[in-house]
Amino acid sequence: MYGYRKDDSNRSRLVIDEFAADVVRDIFKWRIEGLSNQGIANRLNSMGVLSPYEYKRECGMRFSTSFKTGAKATWSANSVARVLKNEVYTGVLEQAKRTSRSYKINDRIDKPKEQWIRVEGTHEPVVSKADFDLVSELLKHDVRVAPAQEAVYIFAGLLKCKDCGQNMVRKSVPGDGRKYVYFVCVSNKSYKSCSPHNISEKIVEQAVLQTIQSHIGNALDFGNILRRVEALPMTQPAVRKLDKQAAAKRREILKYQTRKAKLYEDLQDGILDEEEYTKYKADFTRLHSEAEQALDRLNNEMEEVIHNRTPEHTWISNFKERGNIVGLSRDILVKLVDKIFVYEGNKLEIRLKYQFPFDIALTVNEEALGIWHAKADVTQMN
Repeated sequence: MYGYRKDDSNRSRLVIDEFAADVVRDIFKWRIEGLSNQGIANRLNSMGVLSPYEYKRECGMRFSTSFKTGAKATWSANSVARVLKNEVYTGVLEQAKRTSRSYKINDRIDKPKEQWIRVEGTHEPVVSKADFDLVSELLKHDVRVAPAQEAVYIFAGLLKCKDCGQNMVRKSVPGDGRKYVYFVCVSNKSYKSCSPHNISEKIVEQAVLQTIQSHIGNALDFGNILRRVEALPMTQPAVRKLDKQAAAKRREILKYQTRKAKLYEDLQDGILDEEEYTKYKADFTRLHSEAEQALDRLNNEMEEVIHNRTPEHTWISNFKERGNIVGLSRDILVKLVDKIFVYEGNKLEIRLKYQFPFDIALTVNEEALGIWHAKADVTQMN
């Protein structure tokens, strides 16, 4: 696998080939920044970076491949795509992807993905799981590359018409010696089946930039706030609510345990016959099991909510690491923005990633501030 080599001390183990791994990291980085697969291939070829085939041949590796198409193999959009889609770069080993039709026939066929052998953590990852998942999501969107450019427009695949759900396409028109850029619903442009939803690119940029800047500021504030909230016992309403539900489930479990024990006494005392005892016991056993499963779910949910209170949780880190941004770029948008919906009348709905933990943090923020204000009042009275 390009980016790895076999460990000299253990030939069944993969270790990172740093030179090739750096190329792989660049490929993922450039895709997140907005370069198309062909744009990445062009850049690698212009830099003189050897394709996986030529690199392995230069390193003296013995192997065979069906991907070589010319006298000298170069990077192509397909070879870049194979890198971007290969989960091996996250530390996952996938095997048994193909099989023979029968032992008598030599040709090979692809197996369904659910039949692959997949093992996580078999080797050191080259790229993070978060970046791999982000690129996988980007590859699902059919986005256009700007004319005569290698990169997509920064809003490609993110802008949607709120009414019909289709993409907004970018248009530019000259006027007064300047060029005006705006977005329009593709359904209106192609089929007239929706209203135009015209909106200026400048309006979209300003609205999204201000929203992200606001969230970055809140994330920085929450980093300090949540550190203090960590020291407060069960201050978060969501946690208190889940804790009450869990306590009720524990009481329910104890009730079923008590009733099951009482059934045997009723059987011995002749209050119940064998048939009734068996039926009621099965009913209470089922209810007891369902209550225990519900308690497990509540405990897991509570752990998740509590985890979201930690100051270095993922959403906070993703906002904090960008600092005070003054402009938008493709990598900022795809990492922080989920979707941007366009209404008629220059109205936008901007959905950020990590919105759920952000809302939870808002709740924590309000309650924590209330507690601190109360503490401050008590301190002043003393």
